[in-house]
Amino acid sequence: MFRSGKNNKNKSIYHDYDRSFNLKPYKRVNYKKYYITIMICLIILSFSFYFYLKSTKTNSKNKSANTEKTAQTAKKVENTKQKEEEERKKREEEAKKMRLFPTENKNAQEEIGNIYSSKEKVAYLTYDDGPSTTVTPQILDLLKEEKIPATFFVMGKNVEAHPELVKRAFDEGHYIANHSYTHVYREVYASVESALDEIKRTDEEIKKAIGEGYNARLFRFPGGSWGGYYGEIKKQIVEVLKERGEAYTNWNALTADAAGATTVEKQLESFEKTRKGYHGLIVLMHDAHDKKNTLETSRAIIKKLKEEGYVFKNFYEIFKRPVDIERIEKEKKEKEATEVKEKQDAPKVESSKSTV
Repeated sequence: MFRSGKNNKNKSIYHDYDRSFNLKPYKRVNYKKYYITIMICLIILSFSFYFYLKSTKTNSKNKSANTEKTAQTAKKVENTKQKEEEERKKREEEAKKMRLFPTENKNAQEEIGNIYSSKEKVAYLTYDDGPSTTVTPQILDLLKEEKIPATFFVMGKNVEAHPELVKRAFDEGHYIANHSYTHVYREVYASVESALDEIKRTDEEIKKAIGEGYNARLFRFPGGSWGGYYGEIKKQIVEVLKERGEAYTNWNALTADAAGATTVEKQLESFEKTRKGYHGLIVLMHDAHDKKNTLETSRAIIKKLKEEGYVFKNFYEIFKRPVDIERIEKEKKEKEATEVKEKQDAPKVESSKSTV
């Protein structure tokens, strides 16, 4: 009983102590609640981290895509610039080439005729029926060595087969003219239309070899423009060429290399015989594949004419190139300026003499 009373008293004292400090009675902690709270927080953090990683990955992917897109755009711009630069260079090259193309001359036929009656010693070396891989390169090498311009009357089918030789001849300053496509008389002279078609086809092949803007403006009839079995057709073709503003030429000296003269000696003999009485020469030779003596004959003719004081020209002399026209105009102005200066200086010289 005593203990019981004592315990009750102590209990009463504790209660009074708790009340004095305003303390609540002790309760057992609910750990389950805390675990659930912690789990929820962890889940929330996990999802937050997941979405953060996903967002970062998406941003990285977008950034990579943007970088790739930027790189592609830059590459596209670079390719466009490169293409534009290539086009510019191509235009410049075409313009440069155009400056070397023959220009129209309404008096061309008359000027060609004047060559035969020229008082000047001038020689136009011309080569028909090429190009060929056996002869043409040798002729070009010789002309380059001698620094002589010439004219090549090419056949369309041979230009089609060897465009690189035509391009080389053009690049080295030689005149490229038209000599029909097949050179087969019965096909060329079957009608006026067939002849014009042969000329057209050859012009097209020349343009492919040299450049789209090239116009030969000059034709040589297979067998010449006069007489023979097809004389009447030739006359009609001549009239059509005149109407079209195109010229043609024959020759007044030849080596007969296509008419039985098989040796260099015989070819030179024919040349000397046919050129008599002329100062202005249009010399006919051939650079077809079987004309093996043309090289040595050409060498001998060049040597002979140089010794006689001849000047060598090609048909750019008549169908002048823009670059030649500019050069001629420049030389003319320089000459006029020199003459004016000389006139202005003349009185000064006289006055200085009178003073002395």
